[in-house]
Amino acid sequence: MIRIQNIFKGAFLKNVITLQMGSILGTLTQAVAGICIARILQPELFGIYALAFSLASLFGIFMATGVGDGITSIVAGAYARGDKETIADALGFLLKIASIIGIVVTLALILLPLLSNLLYHQYDIGSFAAIVIMASIISNLLFSVSQVALQSLGIGYWVRL
Repeated sequence: MIRIQNIFKGAFLKNVITLQMGSILGTLTQAVAGICIARILQPELFGIYALAFSLASLFGIFMATGVGDGITSIVAGAYARGDKETIADALGFLLKIASIIGIVVTLALILLPLLSNLLYHQYDIGSFAAIVIMASIISNLLFSVSQVALQSLGIGYWVRL
């Protein structure tokens, strides 16, 4: 019984609640944004929007390698040992892999307008999908390293600052 009470007093539960609340708020924000976009674009333009995002997600699969998840445990262990060199190497590797994937996907972006013209008889859908993928590449490059660092250090560390 005492162990259960200690769990509710500890930082672990606070961190779990914080992460779950962030996830819930993110999902609600996406839902509200989706409804607003659907109302603004109306059926025809929303259909083009949906097709562009679908095409973008098809090519975006190549960016979901899971390298960040693997690096997180390496960085966390190195941080616990105080091994700054391993942390720098791991984060550098993550940035290098994200850059390589970004370059490969960027080269594939040339094919998107041609593919959308072949499938939907509109080049614009592929161009819109390319813009979405470019934004995703930038997001991956900017946030993958910071996400790994924040997960390794623990959210409680940043809340105390």
